[in-house]
Amino acid sequence: MTIRKFEDLPESEQVNIDKLSFLLNKQYEFGKQFTKFGELNEMEQQVKLLHFISCLIEEVGEIRTELPLRKDWSSKRFNKPNWGKVKEELIDSLHFMLTLFLVLDMDANEIVGLYMFKNRINIKRQEEGY
Repeated sequence: MTIRKFEDLPESEQVNIDKLSFLLNKQYEFGKQFTKFGELNEMEQQVKLLHFISCLIEEVGEIRTELPLRKDWSSKRFNKPNWGKVKEELIDSLHFMLTLFLVLDMDANEIVGLYMFKNRINIKRQEEGY
């Protein structure tokens, strides 16, 4: 995949990224106490990525646990999810996604640029029945 930069996107796709920058900055401030973002050698970077990917997988598992798509046999009806808890787990997952971006030294411009580039590919795939 060719890496696209935010600045290379057509103007119509250059969205306001202030909120994403804000979240990345907040995560950086939180995470800098235990991760030396931008100062990791390649081996340390890979170890951190694997660690935070494992954390992300755990959080996604917690989301799955909060969505009881199985029958509650005692009441013969489906359980209703606790949507507040689901949202909380989604935010925990976002926390680790932001950390992964920071470990890779990605900024908001790069994230948005790559997202928009990949989004185009995904739309094309869907249109072609991928």
